[in-house]
Amino acid sequence: MRLIKIILIVVVLFLIFLMIRQNVDVLNQQVQFKLNLWLHTFQSVSHPLWIILIFVLFLAILGTGLYSMSAVLKLRRMNRQLLHELEILKKELQICKPIMASPVDTTINTTASANP
Repeated sequence: MRLIKIILIVVVLFLIFLMIRQNVDVLNQQVQFKLNLWLHTFQSVSHPLWIILIFVLFLAILGTGLYSMSAVLKLRRMNRQLLHELEILKKELQICKPIMASPVDTTINTTASANP
């Protein structure tokens, strides 16, 4: 399984390298963003496209991380609640164990059934 992961990583990195190598001229183009709010128009400074792509990649990683952290926090809270309930059940079991361990009277009263 480890070998498959290494091979997959190498293939993905090779494909990324090929994409960058074949599109160097496109990635070096200058890009400007414009925002028209009818009252005022905003315009950004020119940036190379590769910087914007890296910034968008960083934002995607950050958003995914925050979304994953919310799920992790929910699971931790649920785990804490379940551990608390488990402790309560263990205490109840310790209380009930001595009661259940006491001997039960298993003798049958035959004298009542012998007299008609």
